[in-house]
Amino acid sequence: MTSQHLNESVAVDSRLSPPDKIWRHTLTMKLHQLRALVAIADTGSIRNAARATDLSPAAITKAIRELEEDLNVTLIIREATGVTLTEAGQTLLGHARLTVGQLARARQEMERLISSRRTTTTMVIRRATRC
Repeated sequence: MTSQHLNESVAVDSRLSPPDKIWRHTLTMKLHQLRALVAIADTGSIRNAARATDLSPAAITKAIRELEEDLNVTLIIREATGVTLTEAGQTLLGHARLTVGQLARARQEMERLISSRRTTTTMVIRRATRC
């Protein structure tokens, strides 16, 4: 991706300094792309990552390709024996693991809260019907 293409694909605010423009662009990373990167790193191949995530290999490939294009870096090197993460891929992987893990914990916490509210509501209804 050329720098001209990068500027065309991102709504650039002329008031932002150059690092801010780059940061604003990197915010286009999507959760499914980060999950794909984690799955590839954990399983060692696109095919195995697809199996582990219940997605097709084409969907995993597309997610990684779009992430690489958005960031303008190569994240994985595709080889006959599997994939290898580049330095950029390894760096992003650490952040991806933290992000995916934190969101999983947030989901669990929300499910716990919803479940406890249902239990409380059920108990209140039962008490009211007994009286």
